Amino acid sequence: VAHKEVQEVKAHSEVKETEAKKAMDEAMKKMEEERAAMVTHHQKELQAEKEAKEAAEKKAHDDKHQLIQEHQKAIQEFEEAKDISDKKLGREIADLKASLEKANEDHKKELEETLAQGKRTELALKLEAKGTAERL
Repeated sequence: VAHKEVQEVKAHSEVKETEAKKAMDEAMKKMEEERAAMVTHHQKELQAEKEAKEAAEKKAHDDKHQLIQEHQKAIQEFEEAKDISDKKLGREIADLKASLEKANEDHKKELEETLAQGKRTELALKLEAKGTAERL
């Protein structure tokens, strides 16, 4: 009878050991799954941070490029406006110069005409004086 009890205890012990081993294997499997889930979650967070950083860098680069283009466009528009202004000013100067030259020429003609008229008047007065002197 004792031998039978020993065998029953031994069999019961083996069942308990197998159950404990099975429970331990399941616990280890669950811990490994949780660890893998944590690693996956951490990798996803790292990837999201990396993508956010890359997006911010790309936006900063694009913004910088846009500002450079806007600056270059403003410089070009300024240069074009300056060229137009310079040409307009050049035309105004040329017009004023031509106007001044014409005024000088007109004034010169007037002076020449006045001088010629004065000489004719002087000659007429001399002739009149000579005629008056001859009559006397």
